[in-house]
Amino acid sequence: DDLSKWFDKIILASREIDQDLFENIKTDVEAEGIEPIQSILNKKSFSTKTMSLISEKNEINLYTHDLFWTSTPRRLLENTKDYSEDVLHDVELLKLKTNFSERDLKNYFFNSAGFEWLKSVVPDEKYFGDLSSILYDTLKDDPAPFRKEVKSLLANLFKWTEILGNDYFEIDQPKHSQRIKRI
Repeated sequence: DDLSKWFDKIILASREIDQDLFENIKTDVEAEGIEPIQSILNKKSFSTKTMSLISEKNEINLYTHDLFWTSTPRRLLENTKDYSEDVLHDVELLKLKTNFSERDLKNYFFNSAGFEWLKSVVPDEKYFGDLSSILYDTLKDDPAPFRKEVKSLLANLFKWTEILGNDYFEIDQPKHSQRIKRI
């Protein structure tokens, strides 16, 4: 809904306050004198150093095991006894209990590291190739995964998003490459 999208935009633009940023904001506020907070709010700006710190994004620690190994969430919803490694991985990744519904799966998906990462790197729209490169650079695995594996993991994330995250993103293919757009 609109409220969720509004909060997502706030979260996307936000940054965790670490000690360095706190000290810089404190210095800016104290430098303003008697009514520091109102003065800062009226100026609507901080020092260049503080603004630089605010604009830095928090580092995302993402590993291949944080992403979906199944090509579609439907595999988890099937009523079969599929105990393949990829299904078991995704069930464990989402911390799903037995007898979960599609609604449960969707809620867990929205809180997954993969979906959070996707929201953080797609403010408007991106193409699959661009995201594949960004994901490759983001992953912290040592040794680094092969690019083919990264593309496969991203394809899985696209399919999961297409099925469960269509309130947030639209996925299309205008030419050769898939494109994901925020709704």
